[in-house]
Amino acid sequence: MRSSGNANPLTAVDYEKTIFSPRWFMENMLYIVDKKNRLERFILNEEQSRMLDHIEFCLANDLPIRMIVLKARQIGATTFFAGLGFWFAAMNRNITYGIVAHLLKSAESIFQKCKIFYNNLPKEMQPSTTQMSSEGITFDKKNGKGVNSKIQFATVSEGVYRGQTLSFLHLTECAFWEGNVQAIENSLAPTVSINPRTIIVRESTANGYNFFKDDWDRAVQGKSEYTPFFFGWQTHSEYRLPVPKGFEMTEKEIELKNKFGLDEEQIMWRRYQVENNYGGNDMWFQQENPMTPEEAFVASGAGAAA
Repeated sequence: MRSSGNANPLTAVDYEKTIFSPRWFMENMLYIVDKKNRLERFILNEEQSRMLDHIEFCLANDLPIRMIVLKARQIGATTFFAGLGFWFAAMNRNITYGIVAHLLKSAESIFQKCKIFYNNLPKEMQPSTTQMSSEGITFDKKNGKGVNSKIQFATVSEGVYRGQTLSFLHLTECAFWEGNVQAIENSLAPTVSINPRTIIVRESTANGYNFFKDDWDRAVQGKSEYTPFFFGWQTHSEYRLPVPKGFEMTEKEIELKNKFGLDEEQIMWRRYQVENNYGGNDMWFQQENPMTPEEAFVASGAGAAA
């Protein structure tokens, strides 16, 4: 566990940055457990930074924020939006950040991320809480004179958040939602007003030609209010491995190298993943780690993992 920071209390300038700058807050105040199980400061990767560029533009220009994110696995999108939502709720008054996950374990995982965020803030930066559980976090004082903000965790179901007013609605892995998805989306849409400093995010890996693809296509065609973001595995800086002596590429690997400008370390990472984590099945790998939006939907629609 890191120090609470009491030996070096924050200056007035730090407080101002924390309140008004999500980027400064996330990279200076938040800690995460990384893929090597180490507690580390949350430094944004390239994909996260690109999304925050757009968010900062919208905030600066008083625009509502509406994003749909199609992604390869493990690029940090869910963690990024959890950090953004934590800043929004913990550092601003009267905010409700609502998360809808497709599985209970996913909702609990996001709660654990938020708990780590909170526990590793400097003590002077921790807002008072009246609730801290996997159902929600309430930032307030018992006398009602705190920040009066909330983080809520839910799984997908008809009527989720019905009748509530949210500032930030985060729909994660929504391509995998089951049930009457249209009814669920219809009940969720009115929970967030069309005002500046409101956020709706839909983020997921692809799952075939379903409602999420329809939402993605409308965004790409400019027929909805959502700004589309796609992140293939090849853009992620961590996805590379050292190249062994005598390494030779297959014809397919040469084709991918030329088409996408990959280097040998990226090709080596792809080969290792296909052979060791996807049973030698290129299509299965492609389903989880697409390089283009078209590839994402084609691979997942083919039922490669079956």
